[in-house]
Amino acid sequence: MSNFIKVEIVKVDVKARKFEKTEDFVAEEAPIQVFIGRKHYATIFCTPRDVKELVIGNLLSEGIVKNVGEIDKINVRENGACHVTLKSTVNTESRLKLARQLYRVIPSACGGQHQPLALRQIKKVNSKLSVRAETVQCC
Repeated sequence: MSNFIKVEIVKVDVKARKFEKTEDFVAEEAPIQVFIGRKHYATIFCTPRDVKELVIGNLLSEGIVKNVGEIDKINVRENGACHVTLKSTVNTESRLKLARQLYRVIPSACGGQHQPLALRQIKKVNSKLSVRAETVQCC
């Protein structure tokens, strides 16, 4: 299965000051809904490959599980849902409280996770500031 799709893009050559419409391959991305027990834990935007490993890595890095042995089973479905069942010895409720948020969105882009509700509270900035492409490129 390929994880790339062909799309129309605008190729920008800053030095030559040229724009060109062309087709190119970009990485495919899909939302994976992660459930722990019956509770929605997170939505992870990712290339839909090795999802089980990605979810295990996220649960470990976020402290939801202390080791892989605390996971009873993981079921990844074709519809983008991933259901995780922790062992009965794990207090799932207390571990999920560590997640700090009831609804988490984890984008694949730079910047890590964000809260959509918090983003709505940010006031719009109206500005006539203009930045040249060369300035952005050098940073």
